[in-house]
Amino acid sequence: MPLFRNKEALMAQKVYIDMKTSGISPSKGEIIEICALKPDVDLMTYEMFHAYIKINSDISEIFTEIEGISKEMLDEHGVSIEDAIARFDMFVTGCEIVSFVPEYDLTFLKDAYSKCGLIFNHKVINAVRTGTKETIPTGKSLDEISNYLKVPHHGSDSTIKACEVIAKIHSKTL
Repeated sequence: MPLFRNKEALMAQKVYIDMKTSGISPSKGEIIEICALKPDVDLMTYEMFHAYIKINSDISEIFTEIEGISKEMLDEHGVSIEDAIARFDMFVTGCEIVSFVPEYDLTFLKDAYSKCGLIFNHKVINAVRTGTKETIPTGKSLDEISNYLKVPHHGSDSTIKACEVIAKIHSKTL
């Protein structure tokens, strides 16, 4: 007998994440923003974790133009990586983490946990590849996959919006 009888109960055991980083790998950048949404069983409301993270390195003007995040913004509104990871870890404990790009996110999360003296031991699954019966194109953006699956969205320019879109995509593939 399955543990979960419906999609809503299954999704309530998940945390949907999105991050912004200052580089393409932990050796060239750091996590600068992280968001996680934990849906309630009704899937209409959710708990949210969000943090901007202070970093020691500079952020390029091009990055600031594209992402809308500046070094000054992180200095003013950010928290230490230790504080962000400790709170994130408490938020995700007991849930599976669902990501649009799990390999990328996992690399940065493991590095951040290590810098904080912690071990990352959470299960991370792919929002698009988990449980789907149809072939979904690879190498597409979050917005392109949303359109392909006919998932309603209003862009994914912020981490909060991206988490909402990731949850909708995952729901559609279950």
